[in-house]
Amino acid sequence: MRINAIPQANIFSNNVNMANKKTSFEGHIINGNNLRKIGFDCIVTSTVGKTMCACAGVTEPSLFLLNSTLSLFGFSMSGISLFIKNGELLNLNKFIKYVKAQNIEEAANFASQNFKIKDFNVDDLDTANWINEGLTKISNKFGGKTYMPSEIALKYLKIPKSKNSLAAYNDIKDLFWINKAAYANIDNKLQKLFDEIREKDLEKNFCIDLADKDEILERMIYKYKEKPSSFTNPQKLSLYSTLLNRFDILLEINQTYSNPAKTFWLNTHYNEFGLLFHEMGHMMNFKNQSMYSWLMKRILNRKFFKTEVDSMILPLDSKASSGEFIAETISGLLNGDVYPKEIMALFNKLTNVRIPKE
Repeated sequence: MRINAIPQANIFSNNVNMANKKTSFEGHIINGNNLRKIGFDCIVTSTVGKTMCACAGVTEPSLFLLNSTLSLFGFSMSGISLFIKNGELLNLNKFIKYVKAQNIEEAANFASQNFKIKDFNVDDLDTANWINEGLTKISNKFGGKTYMPSEIALKYLKIPKSKNSLAAYNDIKDLFWINKAAYANIDNKLQKLFDEIREKDLEKNFCIDLADKDEILERMIYKYKEKPSSFTNPQKLSLYSTLLNRFDILLEINQTYSNPAKTFWLNTHYNEFGLLFHEMGHMMNFKNQSMYSWLMKRILNRKFFKTEVDSMILPLDSKASSGEFIAETISGLLNGDVYPKEIMALFNKLTNVRIPKE
């Protein structure tokens, strides 16, 4: 039996200075973002043009030929982008000093200036500061050479499938969002989980890992029970996410403890940014490979993944899909956790993401 860790362009330019004319010429930037944008814009332009022509009753062959040509070009460019990485690696400052914002405008400016966030739609200051502090830790971990989402939002979700989620990363929109609805009942969720932990008699082992007690998690539990109002909403979400993962694992350990062949996977360090790190893990995994590679890995590794994790004890979500396994492992690694070789071998096979060591 083994109990182990976790909680984690090309630029073509040509300058010609002539003595008499003093002419300067600079080329355009050609990169993945531009190719994807060209493809998307051409497809949209063509589709809208054809629709308008059809609705207006236009039958001019040359007009349809133009739109068809644009469409073909657009789909070709889109096809090429299938083999280009889904995201551009940013080159941020090697070290960013986190500064707690005093208002939403300050928080939005901090995100824009330091992480190149285009849209920061967060109207809660605690959440805004939590996000910025967490992103600062990620950027500094990579020495500024990392991926970031284009948009960040705190919003209510209308999609039935996602309305109970705490947070998520939307790869189509390149958006990281926190579910605002989760704030309304997070205290009830925590209390219900505490009740289940007590009913299953897991309290005495909850803060124990292989090395010693997780004193930070233990302290956070006592602090929350003593005064829930001392926690911000994002801190409550993070605590709930951590407790839920550990509950899954301890429950499974109790049920299969007699099987020494199992690899046990435990969070050893509590971190209030675990939830954010998890969703950024989804983003890193998606952006670090092409769409083609991402889709192929999901299809080809499905059976392999299920076979591999059958001999491991993992949080339920992490065991359900390779994507969740990758994101949660990234979260642990960002937090400094160390994994057994079986976990890392599987992780390295499933994704190209590599987390710098301390």
